[in-house]
Amino acid sequence: MRKPATIIFGVVCVVFAFLSFCVAPTPDSHKKLAIAAWFLLPPLYFWLEFYLYWDRRWESLGTSEREKFKMYQELSRNLWAAIGAALAVAYFSGK
Repeated sequence: MRKPATIIFGVVCVVFAFLSFCVAPTPDSHKKLAIAAWFLLPPLYFWLEFYLYWDRRWESLGTSEREKFKMYQELSRNLWAAIGAALAVAYFSGK
């Protein structure tokens, strides 16, 4: 249940972020808040997820499971950075 909920929540957040930048006439302060939230909250989530959930289970994981976890973390990081760059371009090109 955790994985589908995370995927759905992530997609909704990304769609909302792009709509707030590209479609809705939002004040500049709201756009700054959205960019700040995007650059701060996902890394905080990944850190908390690892510290609260995976840190306790890390020793019991096999090598292949650890590598898979690292791969998904790297993919998530790259996706986060790409979306953040797109949001920054949308923000700065709108001025």
